[in-house]
Amino acid sequence: MGLEHSVANMYFFPQAWAAGGTLPMSAALFNIFWVTIGNVVGGGLGVALAYRFAYLGAKADLS
Repeated sequence: MGLEHSVANMYFFPQAWAAGGTLPMSAALFNIFWVTIGNVVGGGLGVALAYRFAYLGAKADLS
């Protein structure tokens, strides 16, 4: 699904807090929200297009 970056953030934010970081929870949630949306859209479109061209070719009917 293309969620690697949001999953990485879910790991690194708590690690930063455990190390004494001061990022507010609201900023972390805001970041995770937009990164997840971007990963879903980018992964969905990018991977779908890559598979379309890989398996159907550039001249396949788009309908």
